[in-house]
Amino acid sequence: MGPRKRTAVLLNIIMFCGLSFVFNLVVFSLGKGQSVLSMVNENLIYEYNWQLFLVLASIVSIYRVKKFSIFIYLALTLSVFFSTLSIFLEGFDKVILALTFIFAVVAYYYLLLLKAELDEPYYNPNYSEGQLFSYAHKDLEVRLSNKSHVISGTLTNWGESGFFCKVDGERPKGKVDFTLNFKGKEFTGNGVVVYHSKTGIGIKSINKKMSALGWPEFYGIMDEFGIRPKLSTS
Repeated sequence: MGPRKRTAVLLNIIMFCGLSFVFNLVVFSLGKGQSVLSMVNENLIYEYNWQLFLVLASIVSIYRVKKFSIFIYLALTLSVFFSTLSIFLEGFDKVILALTFIFAVVAYYYLLLLKAELDEPYYNPNYSEGQLFSYAHKDLEVRLSNKSHVISGTLTNWGESGFFCKVDGERPKGKVDFTLNFKGKEFTGNGVVVYHSKTGIGIKSINKKMSALGWPEFYGIMDEFGIRPKLSTS
């Protein structure tokens, strides 16, 4: 159970986590006036093994779209920031100060992107596995289809960029077409399955027009009428 396809946002943040460690070594080399390779030969990398652990933990947790990954990412970027800041304080090198400032800005930007990504509806079913509930909006049925499957499901969470739906039977993978009927109108669109749970799938909408009424129009109507994802326990 977990993500089926990683979005570009997640892949970029994972890459940044790896480069953060390299950045720290480069700044250290600037502060000491040595090359990075010479410092690696001096086993400097072993002195930063705790930071390397944070890099690996961040990459794995973000790759698996874990909620706690944001805290590991924060620990990693703060460790790099204070490490490079301490190097600056040793020699008051303006280049190192500028690099540290740029790193802090980029790290904060990716922190906001990571938080927004983890909050996306297609990663959040809006119910717990095994939870007994009835659907507050039983009319929000969705039909999913691809080259080999046609299944029906019920929306349990949705947002501007996609939705999560509870389905019975085999769950599709990859790109899918979806159709929703609401208030006598049919909304069609396509998306890609980015997350699987035991009982449902998360779909990121692709803004490719299949008809006059697509996912943006459906979400706009739901938002206009104040209809929010809601499950009522029973």
